[in-house]
Order: sequence, then structure tokens, then C-alpha cells
Amino acid sequence: MALSRPFWLLPLGRLHAAWWILPVAALVLVDDLTGPRVEVPAIYSIPVALAAWYSGRTAGLVLALTLPISRLVLVQWVWPPGTASLEAETVAALLRLCTFTLLALLMYRLCEHERALQRNLTLLQGLLPLCSHCKRIKNASNEWEPLESYLESRSGAEFTHSICPQCARERYHDANA
Repeated sequence: MALSRPFWLLPLGRLHAAWWILPVAALVLVDDLTGPRVEVPAIYSIPVALAAWYSGRTAGLVLALTLPISRLVLVQWVWPPGTASLEAETVAALLRLCTFTLLALLMYRLCEHERALQRNLTLLQGLLPLCSHCKRIKNASNEWEPLESYLESRSGAEFTHSICPQCARERYHDANA
């Protein structure tokens, strides 16, 4: 039975970091055209989160740094003087930088966790050819290997060996077991 993914979880995949240049440039252009009075910094969180998810930590952190600085550049050099307070915009840029950095790191961590779960699920799915006599498993290279080594190499589990009380009684006639 296949487990269904939650509806809110983004699909796994990878995108080259260069794919984020155009959406971010468009976002900065819209910010420039709307001027200093229309502020929607939450919109900036979308490309930061998506870049961290699909392109990795570095891409997410670059956008987390670039987007607040781009608005600060607009305030300082593009928009007419006096339309926005440089001090207030600097504090806002620092707050956005911290928030977007945290968002990028969390999204990256969540994505990596999801990828690890997917890899483990793939390793543990399917039918295993198991010898009914010696309990060896046929691996991907068609070699028979002990059950313990097969599971240790794929799960990180370590095995110890012991004899259960029932087997001790049946095989060794141990009445104390």
C-alpha cells in the first residue's frame, strides 16, 4: 500500500538555481513599479521558500539576502528622496533578512528530511527473495547475502544473536530456558 503525501507538501524535484533569477527580477520590478507605499514583503517569502525547497540551501539563502537588499536599494537610489525613511527601511530589511533566512533554512531542512524518507521508503519497498532454508536474501547484484548484513547495510540497524527460550528447549533440550 502506497502512502499518500499530504496535500500541502510540495512535490520533490530539483531545479537549477538560475531558474530563480527571472521570478525574482519580476518581483523586484513589480516592487519598483508599485513604489514605496505598497509593501507586501510576504510575497518575497514565496520564491525564498521555493528556491530552498527545489534548488537547495544556497539558492534559498541567496534570495533571502537579495530580496531585502533590493528593496533597500530601491529606497536609497531609485525612488524619490523622502518617499520612505531610510532608517525604517533598513530596520525592515534586517527583519526581512532574518525572517527569510530562517524560512530558507527550515524549508531546506524539511525538503532534505522528505528526500531521506523517500530514499528509505524506496529501499524498504518491494518483495525480497528470501531463502526459506538459510534465510539469505538475494541482493540487487543477484548474490545471496545473510539477512543481517542486508538489513544492516540498508537500515543502520545492528544485530546481536541470542536464542529464544522456545528454541533453546526444542533444540538443546534446555529445561531452564
